[in-house]
Amino acid sequence: MAAFATSYIPTQASQVTRAADNASMLGDNFATWFNQVQGTIGVNFSFYSAIPAAGNRGGVLALGPGGYAAANALNIFQDGGTQNLAAYFTSATYPDVNLIKSLNAAANATNKAAYAYNKSAGSYALTTNGQSPSTGTSTQNTATFNSMHIGVRNSGSTYLNGTIQSISFYPVALPTSIQSITA
Repeated sequence: MAAFATSYIPTQASQVTRAADNASMLGDNFATWFNQVQGTIGVNFSFYSAIPAAGNRGGVLALGPGGYAAANALNIFQDGGTQNLAAYFTSATYPDVNLIKSLNAAANATNKAAYAYNKSAGSYALTTNGQSPSTGTSTQNTATFNSMHIGVRNSGSTYLNGTIQSISFYPVALPTSIQSITA
């Protein structure tokens, strides 16, 4: 018996292999509330593997141009080989624009993360569990986001080995108060 509940898998006479649960928000369901220029995303999540193998980046949340695409996306993920939570934009010309990391996301516990962005000012901040925010600047992010993918990176290939408890969105950048959101 598993240590936690999973989604329903219909079976009849034979065993069925579980496919990854994919949760996405697309089109008007996303565009009607998302602020393209600035905002703050909060996410409470847990993961079950203390340190994934290097190169295996478990996706927590991704924003993208619709569907799965490696370019013009925002990825928030557990950095492989560490217990860091990281965030970066990808662009068509450079793969890791404005990589910022926040330390000590804990395995088998609820983690609270927040990411604030202001594209017009080129400023970004990420924090986990009440830490001082890690910040970065970049003017390379000009992507328009049309989708949100939950529990996976925007490439659609690296999944979170855990659960997402909640996601919140503020339509303004709150870089100075994201630490209190995650405490």
